[in-house]
Amino acid sequence: MITHDHIVYASDSAGKAVYRIEGAKLVKAFDLPASMSPQGLAELDGKLYMADYGRGIWQLNPAIGTGVLLGRIAETNLIGFDGLTARDSKLIAIQNGSNPHKVVAFTLSEDGLSIANLEVLAQSLPGFDEPTLGVATPSGFYFVAGSQWPKFGPGGKVKEGVTLKPTAILKLE
Repeated sequence: MITHDHIVYASDSAGKAVYRIEGAKLVKAFDLPASMSPQGLAELDGKLYMADYGRGIWQLNPAIGTGVLLGRIAETNLIGFDGLTARDSKLIAIQNGSNPHKVVAFTLSEDGLSIANLEVLAQSLPGFDEPTLGVATPSGFYFVAGSQWPKFGPGGKVKEGVTLKPTAILKLE
């Protein structure tokens, strides 16, 4: 993801870290040993957030290279988030690690350290086959609804007996 001040960040799900591009180098910006699987990154109100597939949503502090797991409202499942972006003062996340798969919007607390509200934007839509990443634009939120990730085996080969469909891209207004 690229921040408002043109810094490029990339998560490393296996290495429990987030990197920043500095010139021609990739530099570790956040070492997150308490995370399980860093995924999507988003900037909201000048703050950096990261979806962690196994733990929830983190606020990252670039000044000191650490992160804080966001607090949540009771009875809210924050596991299984993949894609993360910001739109209309909310974080938009794709939750493919739960059943049913969904796209949700989070309203954060004033300090940005906890989730004040969660709204389901889409759930179990036709075309959902392991939704994954999305992008917010002025005209809506576009996302990969059918990545078909479970249909691939080791080495990225399609599993025997499986037929792939055209990739489904959906738009939410």
